[in-house]
Amino acid sequence: MILIHLVTSNRMEVLRQTLVELLRKPVGGPLDEELVIVPNRGLGRWLEMGLAQDQGICAQTRMDFPRRLVAQILDSALGPDPRQEAYQPEAMRWALYQMIPSWILKEGEGPLAIYWQATPSPASRFALCGELARIYDLAIIYRPEQIQRWCREPKDWPERLFVELSESL
Repeated sequence: MILIHLVTSNRMEVLRQTLVELLRKPVGGPLDEELVIVPNRGLGRWLEMGLAQDQGICAQTRMDFPRRLVAQILDSALGPDPRQEAYQPEAMRWALYQMIPSWILKEGEGPLAIYWQATPSPASRFALCGELARIYDLAIIYRPEQIQRWCREPKDWPERLFVELSESL
């Protein structure tokens, strides 16, 4: 059974207390996950800490974003769209990790090349790709007009990198 509770407030304490009260009476079984939609990661973390403080633990609670919920609903109704999946942060992260070495050779020296060469650790490079993917994801969501401008006339290296990334996806 799916229940939706829409709670709005301009006071975060009210949101947290309402969530705590709602989760005290679980809807499903003990292994069913409770889904909480939050606008950003910071609020999700804050709510998780509040739940853990109030209940002693925060388990079987997933904080997710509206975009992912809408994508899941549309995917279940219409089937997944591979073009949209390519622009998910994790997919962009892997694509960036694969393409940056050849992109640096083509572009020459620049801030990205300097950082890439200064940090030979695959973990550090992968973390950088994750941050770039996160920034591009946020730009796609909140600044689509900026992304369109980047694709028409890229100026700086992040814009040129995004254009090449979008062409490879």
